[in-house]
Amino acid sequence: MKGSGVRCDQCAEIELNYIKESEEMRRAMEPLELIKEEITQEAYVEAEIVQPKDTKQTAAEDLSKRLKDSRSFSDAASQKANILAFKLDVNPGDLSIETVAPRNWTYEQAHQ
Repeated sequence: MKGSGVRCDQCAEIELNYIKESEEMRRAMEPLELIKEEITQEAYVEAEIVQPKDTKQTAAEDLSKRLKDSRSFSDAASQKANILAFKLDVNPGDLSIETVAPRNWTYEQAHQ
């Protein structure tokens, strides 16, 4: 503020006071009780929505998930068997552990 005899550091202090007063007025105008009431109501509604699951329902969901997982493992094993049958040029139904690796089979014999 040139010409008014106020130093620059005083200008900053005046601006800071103006900002603080503005913030105080803004806070004073906020409807705090209304805000608190809304927060309380929201918490109450959320508590009603979240209910513990029925034990039977939870068990049924768990069993269903396990069955799906076992099917995917079964499908993966079946797919591997089909690939192996194709490589060995046999029918997938004809595969047995003996077909894939006879009891007297050794690693050295396979790579001769």
